[in-house]
Amino acid sequence: MAMERGLYEDQLGGTAKVVSDTTGAFADAAGKQIDRARDSAEAVAKTVADQGRRAVSAVDRSFREQPLMTLGIVAAVALAIGALWKVERRRVGRADKRWSGSQRWF
Repeated sequence: MAMERGLYEDQLGGTAKVVSDTTGAFADAAGKQIDRARDSAEAVAKTVADQGRRAVSAVDRSFREQPLMTLGIVAAVALAIGALWKVERRRVGRADKRWSGSQRWF
């Protein structure tokens, strides 16, 4: 009986070591993946910031050199966005009307 108990303890100890080693390996792999993701996110953030600075610089330069053309472009973009927004609101409004009013669900 005592010998069986010792055998079970040895087996449990070995299993615990395997589980511990496997968990450690998974933790290391996860840490490496997190480091890679962080590095990629930092690179993307830096690229986006650089492109944003260049875009602001280009708009500023354009506005200084040709203010009326720049205002015209901004107005055209604003009108396009407003038209798209209105079309979307109309589409949603039709869907609301379709499901309200005369139809009863009970």
